[in-house]
Amino acid sequence: MLDTTYASLKYTAISGDDLNQRFGSGDLASSEQWYSFQYDFVVFTFDGNNSFIQSRWEQLYDGIFRSNKVLARIEASPDSIPDSYKPALIAQAKFLRGLYYFWIANDFGKGIITSATVSQDENFSGTLKSKTQLEDEAILPDLKYAYEHIAEFHDKQINRSYATKGAATAMLGKVYLYREEWSQAAAYFHELIADPSYQLVSNPLDNFSDENEYNPESVLEVDFTQGAVNHNRNLSHPQLEYSTRMGQIMANLHMGGYNAIMPSYTLHELFLSDSVDIHNPNYNPAIPYSLRRQCSIVTKNDSGLYYNLSLQQRIRSNNGETAPCFCYGQTAYSKKFTHWYNADHELEYSGINFRHIRLADVYLMYAEAILREQGDAAVDEAIEYIDAVRSRAGVLTLEHYRSHFGQIPQLYKTTLDGSPRTWTNINAQSLLTHIMRVERPLELCFEGHRWYDLRRWGIIHEVLQDASDLEEWLMDHYSYENSEPFTPLGIIDHVRGDAQQALENYNPELHNYLPLPI
Repeated sequence: MLDTTYASLKYTAISGDDLNQRFGSGDLASSEQWYSFQYDFVVFTFDGNNSFIQSRWEQLYDGIFRSNKVLARIEASPDSIPDSYKPALIAQAKFLRGLYYFWIANDFGKGIITSATVSQDENFSGTLKSKTQLEDEAILPDLKYAYEHIAEFHDKQINRSYATKGAATAMLGKVYLYREEWSQAAAYFHELIADPSYQLVSNPLDNFSDENEYNPESVLEVDFTQGAVNHNRNLSHPQLEYSTRMGQIMANLHMGGYNAIMPSYTLHELFLSDSVDIHNPNYNPAIPYSLRRQCSIVTKNDSGLYYNLSLQQRIRSNNGETAPCFCYGQTAYSKKFTHWYNADHELEYSGINFRHIRLADVYLMYAEAILREQGDAAVDEAIEYIDAVRSRAGVLTLEHYRSHFGQIPQLYKTTLDGSPRTWTNINAQSLLTHIMRVERPLELCFEGHRWYDLRRWGIIHEVLQDASDLEEWLMDHYSYENSEPFTPLGIIDHVRGDAQQALENYNPELHNYLPLPI
């Protein structure tokens, strides 16, 4: 019975191809105008007619309907299921329903609570509930039931694509964090962190590849199968295997992808600004930048292999002047969820799983919760968890900066305009700013968290303004006649103006939450 409910997670607008469109909003992503599906979210020109918005709403409610159907069948046939199994089945169905409602609440800001079991093709109606009402009446009750009754699987390593006590714990922490109920959020996050079955993996690539799936960092992931003939657009047969085209959409155009979502200048500079730790055990002198950057984005002068050749071999010149990639203002491409590490070109139907929750995210949410709850008293503990993520990333830790300089650098402030690097004293507020403007964007870019974060922090306009100011400065100082790549970003042809357009179009009332589909 539960197979169909889990299968909804594989829908294109939930974990598959179309989810990348939502990555576009904020300060981390760029796109081209001809990719209208993605570009509409980058520059805030979407409305209720947008196909992703319609699919997101329909697919999430289809998951809710399927959860309701499982619960209704259990209630209608109580004797058909052994009593010892029943609580775990109910808990999984309620976890998934609570998860789908969480996304409804945080994407649309409102939704309908329903016990209907109709398919997505049938109409349903009801009273629209506010985000808080959805949390109080649906999300928290379902997740709490799952937390209290879900049966842990014997082999967590294999079953991280299923609802577990850890996944319910993480989601409860996240709901309370979003509600600004800091002590409750911190308690749930700490419980998960204390579970020894969850650990950061040594190589961040393991979170975005198909070579170490269901690893100890994963808390909840959705499984896909490479080359599966049944693409994840029709889930009427949940027993079949499904693939995803997420990688093809994200990968560079000349590697068999579309580069429909690309790193912005802001994200590119942020990766450049985060200094590598040459004493870190993961440091490789042949690749003189962080392991996190190596696994997240590719830039023109990067070292190492890219689709089984050196990057310079991959870049074909055009009469020795203009490369067919890293031009037209494009300075970087995403590596996450692509096969840059093991294929000659990007695969159309990928089997790379999508991780909705992983431990690094939980570490950073825990650090945020305790800083907001305890203030400066939590600085040392927050640094411990932030630095666990930074140490794995291969960059200088905050403790290194504190012990050597007594301050931390404000890495989110541009130096491309010639401004000196600014530093700030270490306290709760400066660490929160670091989490918001540096650590979470670098660690979690293109994983579906950024817009939720920006909105709940109330800094959407601030980050769009900073990104727009950077583009404006680059435009004022860029000369098309200059044949050399411009600035450390290596801009060629023209400076992109995505952030300026986004800032001009952004309207909190229209764009903070998605409009209901028309």
